[in-house]
Amino acid sequence: MIDTIFSDDEIRNFLYVLSSENESIGSLADLLNLNPKSDFVNLDFSGIDFSNRDLRGFRFTGSVFTGANLSGIIVDRETAQTIDHRDAFISGENPIIIQEMVENIEYKSRLQSFLHSDNKIKDRKIFLRPNKPSAFRKDMLSASELLTARYSALSLRGRDKEMNTLLEWAQAPEPVGILLLTGPAGYGKTRLALELCRQLEQQGWLTGFLLDRLPDLSNIRLSDLFDSTRPTLITIDYAAGRMEDVRRFTGLADKWGGRLRLLLIEREAGDWWANRKNLPDPAGAMLRGPACIPDPLEVPPLPTGIPAEVFAEAAAHFASQLGISPDQIDAPTAWPDMGSPQLVHAQALLAVEAARDGTKPPTTTQDDILDHLLLREQHVWRSAARLSDSDNAKLSDIRAIVTLLTMTAPNHGDDTPVLIRRLPRLADHSGETLAQWLTALHPLYGEGDLLRGLEPDLLGEHLIWRTVTSPTDPLLIAATGPDASGAQAQTALTLLNRLAARKPEAVGWLRAILDREFSRLAVPAFRVALEQSLPMAALFRAVMDRLTFDQALTLSDLLPEYTTELREIAAQVEQRLVDLPQQPDAPPEALSFRAKHLNNLSVRLSDLGKREEALAAVEEAVAIHYTLANTRPDTFIADLATALNNLSVRLSDMGQWERALAAVEEAVNLYRTLAEKQPDSFLPDLATALNNRSSRLSDLGQRERALAAVEEAVNLYRTLAEKQPDSFLPDLATALNNRSSRLSDLGQRERALAAVEEAVSIHRTLAETRPDAFLPDLASSLNNLSVHLSALGQRERALAAVEEAVGLYRTLAETRPDAFLPDLAGALNNLSNRLSNLGQRERALAAAEEAVAIRRTLADTRPDAFLPDLALSISVLRNRLREVGRFDDALAAAREAASMLFPYFCRLPAAFGDRMLLFIRDYTQSAQEAGQEPDPALLDPIVAALIEHGFLLPPDAKTDAPSPT
Repeated sequence: MIDTIFSDDEIRNFLYVLSSENESIGSLADLLNLNPKSDFVNLDFSGIDFSNRDLRGFRFTGSVFTGANLSGIIVDRETAQTIDHRDAFISGENPIIIQEMVENIEYKSRLQSFLHSDNKIKDRKIFLRPNKPSAFRKDMLSASELLTARYSALSLRGRDKEMNTLLEWAQAPEPVGILLLTGPAGYGKTRLALELCRQLEQQGWLTGFLLDRLPDLSNIRLSDLFDSTRPTLITIDYAAGRMEDVRRFTGLADKWGGRLRLLLIEREAGDWWANRKNLPDPAGAMLRGPACIPDPLEVPPLPTGIPAEVFAEAAAHFASQLGISPDQIDAPTAWPDMGSPQLVHAQALLAVEAARDGTKPPTTTQDDILDHLLLREQHVWRSAARLSDSDNAKLSDIRAIVTLLTMTAPNHGDDTPVLIRRLPRLADHSGETLAQWLTALHPLYGEGDLLRGLEPDLLGEHLIWRTVTSPTDPLLIAATGPDASGAQAQTALTLLNRLAARKPEAVGWLRAILDREFSRLAVPAFRVALEQSLPMAALFRAVMDRLTFDQALTLSDLLPEYTTELREIAAQVEQRLVDLPQQPDAPPEALSFRAKHLNNLSVRLSDLGKREEALAAVEEAVAIHYTLANTRPDTFIADLATALNNLSVRLSDMGQWERALAAVEEAVNLYRTLAEKQPDSFLPDLATALNNRSSRLSDLGQRERALAAVEEAVNLYRTLAEKQPDSFLPDLATALNNRSSRLSDLGQRERALAAVEEAVSIHRTLAETRPDAFLPDLASSLNNLSVHLSALGQRERALAAVEEAVGLYRTLAETRPDAFLPDLAGALNNLSNRLSNLGQRERALAAAEEAVAIRRTLADTRPDAFLPDLALSISVLRNRLREVGRFDDALAAAREAASMLFPYFCRLPAAFGDRMLLFIRDYTQSAQEAGQEPDPALLDPIVAALIEHGFLLPPDAKTDAPSPT
């Protein structure tokens, strides 16, 4: 007796798999106990996934054909009782009742054996959409058919480079490869992927696009569904919204025996791409490792001259289909978007139809072309639904249906009737009328039993823009309101966010949705912001005060390590998680949770330039971690080390350099001990702490020790980056940038330049992929590069580098002044020096004056952190003033710089001695140039202190060294 109870999904998956497996038709006939006398030829489910679906008055889950005739249906027992066998549609005599069948012990045994068998199934139609192009049909020329990638009769002109790169990637000897393909809508990403599938299929590969909707896989092992001896390419389109599928199939790659390629397609590599590294292993390890290429392959704009060729080819093709002579077609003289072959194809289609109809083609603006496509699409709807010319109200209702389907992309056939019933305007229509309209639309937008809305994306988004009329439009309510599923709402938010990036009117729609539904849609909206930050991130920030604790916990796990646009959100998320007051008798796990999120909050606050708050948060975290580590060191010592390293950075930001060094020294010692026992887990943390230690040692003038620490950090990061470049290249670049400064401090200028050039190269590559995350690092390394180029006499290159750095910092500081004004001031100092070197004195003076103004403002609020930097900027300004002959002003600046730095020199002579000596020499020189005597009240105590600490020899010492006067 077999007592297993099979769920509907298990039965459907069982039938779904077998219906896709041509070789098992015979065994399926035996299993279903079909009449052996029947001429059983094929089991045809026609894309149905065995989910119940209304049709002709009964519910069914599959169909059995004998030859070309329907000989039976597969239904549940309840439905079977309602079937009229005299119905002409059911020509078979014995419908198979699947639920009764599996209650039979013999069939249950066979079904259980199949579900848990090790037999390989070689045809994967349940997962992979066919790559064949759609057929051209003259009777229904929908733009959705003619302009989407699936209609692939047109060539890939201008995309040879990208196609060759894809083929080289696929055919590389490595067993597993993962690649992200990016580009704006209409640039040909999906078309490239389809062509890759076609060419690889000719070489014996199994290829296909992963279906948008997958069957339940809980009882099916993916490793049993593929023949790993056959090279396989799986493409996942719209990957940002399908990370669970990415995780599942990347995990499959972990144990792949042959050659597997996963091609992901998305518009851009946003924060969602960085977050892939945080997926659980084995998928996370695969996505962090060398199998995953960290830099996306970006589809660029079409090369100059190619749009005209693309138009000519497309026009000739459409003309031949419509019986129009190519000579009748007027070629445009301008192109709406040089990068979009899809829009050029649309121009060609409209130009051919204009020639056929004797009308003028649309202008070359993108909106005009898309408006014409929508107009012709309405003609298709009218024809498909058999509406008269006067049935404009019904046509408007069909347009609303298509818009809603486009916004929500239903994932289940049964969703569609329920979905459209949410629109009040359709309340007066009968179910029969709506069913007829959906049936009419199915040939245009159907995929299996689904209706997916208008494609391509540009046209679908344009339909939404032209149809939605206000923030309270019923279409928006239906797509994102209380009755919408999370998946439907996230799809709608994704499309609206993309649309709002181009059409400001849609920003108000998004704002209204978040205001109405934030409590329900906070997590889906944040996922959308991860995919494309603007404008969603700005709108999300405005309603962050309504975030619940549970939502904040989910968002904390989703937050990327590096981000610019999401910095405020990240800080508020972590703040929400520590807002609850700490209970005196809280268990260790609760204390640990609070301490970890305090540490996270400290980092996020520092990213916003909130240095005092950042220090306070991490100090509390360290105190908690000390308590926990004293009682359970094996469990909590690593968290203590992390918090100490962060504390060191925060103390340094506040000018507390001795405490900063002590904290990082303790962190390094803890990490060394941990790394000796668990190198894979703790070597990255040790490298981070060593790089920090180098900076802290440099702050205190311990240059040789600082260089030794950063050399060790660079070596560790090189080894780590070789194995996991995506995870550790950013850290390697940061360490190299630091190394260049330490080498320069010791006069090793050529080595310093080589290190910073490598850092700039890495940061530039990272910033091209994710500017939101890595533009600040690129600006920092460019500023450093400028200094080292100047030291070696490469003045023009030095100026170009710092001008780029200043430009980047200006952009960053416009939106986040607290975070980036200090960096902008430092880069302006450097710019002033580089301009001076090239004789551009007025520009050099202006840059120095701006740097001083910024740093005065900063020092007013945080003197300990910014007064030493302000003194340096005033010293630079002094140099610029004397270069333009303003000697009295230069003397005043030199006096202010020296007096401002003196207290810090007395406190930390090793850190500020060289600078103090420079400042006092500048002061005496400026006094001479202004025709004044140096002020003994200022000069004498500074000279005495310089002598005391060994930076100057006493006046009676025998030396040729110059005196400060």
